[in-house]
Amino acid sequence: MAKSSQMKVAQLVSAYEHRLDQDRRELLASGDAGNEGADPSKFAVVRFIAHRIAGSARVFGCEELADPARNVERLVDEGAASDVIVGAVNELTRRIDETLASGLPEPDWMK
Repeated sequence: MAKSSQMKVAQLVSAYEHRLDQDRRELLASGDAGNEGADPSKFAVVRFIAHRIAGSARVFGCEELADPARNVERLVDEGAASDVIVGAVNELTRRIDETLASGLPEPDWMK
């Protein structure tokens, strides 16, 4: 891969890493709001973020985030109890923390 392409890819990965951190914070805040009111409609933002993570995780080599994100999305879609959704959100944010702490792996398409 050409040096200019490598720089652009590194910028994309860095932007994704930043987005994941923002998503983690927003998931925690939105999950708490849903837990307080026990109103499933408060999980619309949670579902949107989980959907975005599920769709982008594999592209950036973060397969460990895709399934927990899809699980959150599914639970919201099914109208699961608030405490169940909050538990799934906590699992997803825990995995995001682990991924960010260890650093994003190099995606296959970068090799």
